[in-house]
Amino acid sequence: MRGFRPKTGRHFGMSVAQIRSDAGIPAQNKNISEKRNVRLAAVGDLHCTKTSQEKLHALFQQISENADILLLCGDLVDYGQIEEAAVLAKELAPIKVPMLAVLGNHEYESNQQLEVRHVLGDAGVTILDGDAVEVLGIGFVGAKGLSHLVLFGFIYPGRTHLVPAWLLNELWQRQCREPENLADNDVTICRGTLLSRTQYLYDIENWGFLDARLHPPANMSPEDVERWTQKAMHKE
Repeated sequence: MRGFRPKTGRHFGMSVAQIRSDAGIPAQNKNISEKRNVRLAAVGDLHCTKTSQEKLHALFQQISENADILLLCGDLVDYGQIEEAAVLAKELAPIKVPMLAVLGNHEYESNQQLEVRHVLGDAGVTILDGDAVEVLGIGFVGAKGLSHLVLFGFIYPGRTHLVPAWLLNELWQRQCREPENLADNDVTICRGTLLSRTQYLYDIENWGFLDARLHPPANMSPEDVERWTQKAMHKE
């Protein structure tokens, strides 16, 4: 695996891995063996903004040249706005391989997630949210966030078979063990503010929860929290 960090002002990760595929190769690639290594590139936390034009081009050009499938792992745009998705769609133009994506919480911040999905879909991205797809002989299943995964049987009653029982059991066991490891003040901590800058402010302001951004391990200053929140509430 290897990392790549373009000069975008934000950090995000990209890795490339190879896995073995037993799928047959399309007819146009008859010179290639029926079995081969399929190269997966995965990126997340792109946080593409309205001013990100040309800033991701080098990254996606590199992926197009070195990977067979691109996985986009959430928080692809910054505020969940259509304009941001349009910029990202243009940046994805160099990609000539299949693209699969799951949305993150940032795609939902402006309540335009359906429009964001549509724009990315028109750019050739397959959005997975309770869906399964096979590409080059490899199966992929995706959903937004662990909450969707845990509640999968309720949200998609006809597709519970897509989530392995062992995975749900492991998540439940972790949830049961967590109270044993909580510090005293963790009982009133709201970690939602680590995921969304505005969605959980009501809980902090009206229900007596502590803002996790101000406590370990985040330890943001009140000034940092104010700037972080105001930036989301006053979008460009």
